Amino acid sequence: MKKTLVYVYLTVLVGFIGWLGYKGVSKFQTKREIEGSQNSLESIYGKLGVQGGEISRQTMIVYFNSECEHCQYEVQEIQNNLNRFREVTLAFVSHEPQEQAKAFLTRHQLQDYYLASSRDQVLSAFTGGVPQLLIYKDNDLTQHFKGEVKMEAILASLE
Repeated sequence: MKKTLVYVYLTVLVGFIGWLGYKGVSKFQTKREIEGSQNSLESIYGKLGVQGGEISRQTMIVYFNSECEHCQYEVQEIQNNLNRFREVTLAFVSHEPQEQAKAFLTRHQLQDYYLASSRDQVLSAFTGGVPQLLIYKDNDLTQHFKGEVKMEAILASLE
């Protein structure tokens, strides 16, 4: 009886470890696929469901959440320096309900830069936390900032 119980526990333990390994590898593969799709502006626009999105010389996509303190800082800094982004196409995306995201951007006078997309589409285009800034030059990803970043670093990457 004890021997059978030990075999059952070992089988459950091995099964659990195998399942954890599978989930880890699966998550890693998903992350690599998402990061690969971020390499071109055209590809990420496709993931976000944007048809015929504007591809300009320089584009910056900001992935945010209105309740995130780091996002609030980042959006405020962009709004304070908006005149320095005249040559850049700005796009703000969020997995939040559109009303909530737009209301947040309206408070910062950035509602015109909101890129409407469904929650599922946004989550298929981004992995990890917020804020994230993706900077593209001529359709190619040149810089990917994860987390809060100083305005000087953003502007330097746009030069």
